[in-house]
Amino acid sequence: MVTNGNGAAQCRKIEILGIAEYFSALVISGEIGSRKPQSQIYQEALKALGNCADRAWFVGDDPSNDIRPATAVGLGTVWVSDGKPWKASEECKPIMQIRRFADLPALLRGTTNI
Repeated sequence: MVTNGNGAAQCRKIEILGIAEYFSALVISGEIGSRKPQSQIYQEALKALGNCADRAWFVGDDPSNDIRPATAVGLGTVWVSDGKPWKASEECKPIMQIRRFADLPALLRGTTNI
């Protein structure tokens, strides 16, 4: 997981959501000094995962700050649409799409249609 913010606050959110078990690595901007959409934060995540971009996914809700930079470093992407259509003008179309972050556990378990 790559997330912007304060380390303690982001860890608390992840705990409340109960999603930590789904992630092999956690990179928080406040802990490394780089924020999305800077490529360094994505590179740190890849390094933590053993540089296996071909087996890692990035889930985000912002085409410019999430999908485009994650695609640029070779990650597969899942866009959280919030019911909005993907704009044709956006480059780097995501590989998968879900409506809400709450749909992520079902996607990870393979029990949702995307």
